[in-house]
Amino acid sequence: MPARRSRTRAPSTACTPDAAVSGRLTAQVGYNRRGRIVMIKLVQCIHAKGGLPPQEFRRYWRRYGDLLRDSLDAVGAVELELTTTLAVQANAELMISRSTGKPFDAMAEIWWESAQALDKALATAEAQEVMEAVQRLQEEFVDLSRSVFFFAYQEPEGA
Repeated sequence: MPARRSRTRAPSTACTPDAAVSGRLTAQVGYNRRGRIVMIKLVQCIHAKGGLPPQEFRRYWRRYGDLLRDSLDAVGAVELELTTTLAVQANAELMISRSTGKPFDAMAEIWWESAQALDKALATAEAQEVMEAVQRLQEEFVDLSRSVFFFAYQEPEGA
């Protein structure tokens, strides 16, 4: 897996969003103080299918992570981050104290250098095959009606 980049820094207030249209993806793209375009990412907030035991979900999640990791080059992605929710009392307390809904079971973030790089990569037959395989696997263990997928942008650390 590539070296991890820190994602704790929020985009600078000096970022001025620009509408950038690239193929199928229309993204709000910002530029940092040095004039570099911020990273584009696909965020997937995943709820497991109802009735799927946690251990079985984790097995699917490992398969899903392996598939995504093996597919990074095919889809032109530069980074992948996978997160799973901890089954700890602190999460239940947080949910109650903040009156929030049930946390997602897992989250995936797939990063591209730019909207243009994403669109260029996704236009290939290899990327289309990968996306179909990813969708087939999602249908086996993800409650798509309660999960959330969206594109976002973030300025890389030190940019």
